Amino acid sequence: MLEEIFDVHNGNAAAIYTKENLLNHVLGAIPRGLGRDEWLQALPRALVAGFVKTNEEFQSRGMELSLVLTFILSLLFYFPSFTFCCKSSKSNAAIIVQSSSGETSTTTATFVIVDRWTVTVASVEDSRCILDAQGGAVYTLTVDHRLEKNVEERERVVTASGCEVGRLSIVGGAEIGPLRCWPGGLCLSMSFGDMDVGEFIVPIPYVKQVKLSNAVGRLIIASDGIWDALSSEMAAQCCRGLPAELAARQVVKIQPPPKKQNKLRALLFRKKSLDSANKLLKKLSAVGIVEELFEEGSAMLAESSKPWQGPFLCADCRNKNDAMEGKRPSGVKVA
Repeated sequence: MLEEIFDVHNGNAAAIYTKENLLNHVLGAIPRGLGRDEWLQALPRALVAGFVKTNEEFQSRGMELSLVLTFILSLLFYFPSFTFCCKSSKSNAAIIVQSSSGETSTTTATFVIVDRWTVTVASVEDSRCILDAQGGAVYTLTVDHRLEKNVEERERVVTASGCEVGRLSIVGGAEIGPLRCWPGGLCLSMSFGDMDVGEFIVPIPYVKQVKLSNAVGRLIIASDGIWDALSSEMAAQCCRGLPAELAARQVVKIQPPPKKQNKLRALLFRKKSLDSANKLLKKLSAVGIVEELFEEGSAMLAESSKPWQGPFLCADCRNKNDAMEGKRPSGVKVA
């Protein structure tokens, strides 16, 4: 079973392209002729390769389209009487060049593959997938890539790119809104698209693979609009006992509790929530409900997986990956 969710920003070009091509790229990165267990073992790395390749192709096609539309804009500028398909003014043509190229289009992506009792989740940006396991335990299968919440990603972006992370300043010097990466002003460290914000904002997904016991459970996948209002526990509680379609309608109707905590308390609460999630995983593993098979960067991969035999990343993808990990300064290309 495959489930996916995309949350678009600045146009839907990135989301449409990702939805149409991501699955094929993931499957294409898995070597043929594998048995079921080997296929599941190869899936996490194939998800990473598929995410990166999809983003690279989207950006490449966007740049090609941008060149074509820029040429059309030049014709309109130098030859005012020139018409192309329809009546277009110079200003309209400029808008078409910007929006059709998908240069500023971006999307979240949460990609969930369920094979019998094995659940594999890959995600970028701030949509979330949770597992409401039997007995009322709620387990988060994704990581939020907002700079405001993710200290590790904030440090990675600053170290690798040398950019500044801060809030938007308004008249009088007051700072408002979430933490953002400057230049560009993006508040996320991972995304699809976003050709205009630099190579350090990358599509490398957080991947988690778990195996469930034969106990029943429910997956809840939603964009940040739900999670900004509800905690994972609240969302799970309001869905229990309901069929899937009715549960989806119910979760968007729940009114969030009033927010009274200050910033310091909010930061402490986030740290406590992460610690609680880690303790919960250990507890679930101990009682045999959830067995963690893979997490991005986990030592379990080296211990349990065979050497990767799938397709290697292309040169552009390696450059992107090296930049993400801070292995080279910006602008230096690897042949």
